[in-house]
Amino acid sequence: MASLSLRVYQKINPSVEFSVLLENKKLKESLLFQAGAISALTQPETDAIRGDHYGRLMDVYGCLGVLQVCPSMFLFL
Repeated sequence: MASLSLRVYQKINPSVEFSVLLENKKLKESLLFQAGAISALTQPETDAIRGDHYGRLMDVYGCLGVLQVCPSMFLFL
């Protein structure tokens, strides 16, 4: 049986730039999608920004997408 191992958060304050935090509950690591960049965060870094600035949206099974590193090359995740 599959578990909901990812949790999605979004920035609470609408007056600042939109960002999404994708937390892996099993590995205790997160990805921060903000300002056209993706940052890998450790658990202490995630805890520091999540509490006051991000609100929980939902728990999910997985995340699919296309990462464009340069215009002529696509990496499928």
